Amino acid sequence: MAKMVLYKGQSQYGALRVHIDQLAEAFRLLGHTPVVIDLVENDALTQLENALTSGSNFVFSLNAIGIDFKVGERSLYDVVNIPFVTALVDHPHYHIERLNNKISKSAVTCLDHSHLRFLSNYYPSNHFKVKAFWMPGGSTVREKTDQDVDSFLRQRTIPLLFTGSYRGVPKRTWSGSGLRSVPNIMDDVCDLMLSHDYLAAEDALDEVLKHRGIVFSEDQRKIMHKYCLEQVGRYIEAYRRHLCLESLGKAGVPMEIYGNGWDGLSEKWPTFRFKGTGSVEETLDLQQQSKICLHTNNNFVEGGHERVFNAMTNGAAVVSETSLFYDNAFENGKEMIAFSWKDLNDLPERIMHYLDNPETLWEIANAGHQKAKLEHSWVRRAEQILDLFELANIDV
Repeated sequence: MAKMVLYKGQSQYGALRVHIDQLAEAFRLLGHTPVVIDLVENDALTQLENALTSGSNFVFSLNAIGIDFKVGERSLYDVVNIPFVTALVDHPHYHIERLNNKISKSAVTCLDHSHLRFLSNYYPSNHFKVKAFWMPGGSTVREKTDQDVDSFLRQRTIPLLFTGSYRGVPKRTWSGSGLRSVPNIMDDVCDLMLSHDYLAAEDALDEVLKHRGIVFSEDQRKIMHKYCLEQVGRYIEAYRRHLCLESLGKAGVPMEIYGNGWDGLSEKWPTFRFKGTGSVEETLDLQQQSKICLHTNNNFVEGGHERVFNAMTNGAAVVSETSLFYDNAFENGKEMIAFSWKDLNDLPERIMHYLDNPETLWEIANAGHQKAKLEHSWVRRAEQILDLFELANIDV
């Protein structure tokens, strides 16, 4: 049996802390010994020293926290000769400074295949020993109890739940930079992404540059990718979220909302109930009170988000924008309800149709729940992490 160190850090709404707690419990269920070290505690480094001294097989973190720990000029993990496994739950470009640290036995995962391509293009082939596709599993604070359509309707008093931040109506801020060429390129990238369901920002940039006949040096290409991801990616995410919610609000669809940035919107969308920020633990409980959970995908066009698996694990039906991963992993209309941005105008009617047909909605919720339990549980994710540890630990 393995002993592993799991780093716990800070995160918005506490999501990453819940991930570590659920992963640790999954390792315990598999018979292993996880040691959770909360890096916000004053004696975290002492705890880490004790855990490594007593013998650990590998270290795991989210978003590469702790990857930069060193003994003198050498990586801590090279000194103790154990793998460092990290799972990125954001786009890699947000963590470049951390990821620049090279470790002999390293494994890094991404929750979107386009993110893996980004890493392959950004770093030399030997920078990471293993790269893989991996997503957080579905979390829950208690087992769901509704077992049929009657208990589903009786226990679930929230018709539609959305959790997440709202950034208002976004603006293309790059247009005020004083430059001409870069804003024009960014506009083309933005328009191209908005015309597709499955186009990542860096892929859209490459297409625009190819169409314009522009070839950058490797260093300049990295600069443009970073600028595009930070500016256009943030805009697309906020713009599509706004479009989705405005479509539902104008149609009078009832919805309960938790998250930041929603102050002052009750008059604009009177059928929405704004309930405050909410924590991840509260959200997991709310999902067991919800018939449908709505999800927008943070530009993960070839991947998935834990909110989908959370909702399914807690027995709610999921309405989500489509992605290549969801298209392959779930049967639309039977295990989840996926929508295309090209058909956004139909979304309010589709949601109301399912709310008015509870037996169909229950069947979708139950099928999604069974699929999540089988393929997207934390135990399954823990098994995948163990596979990565073994692969990263192989010596030539």
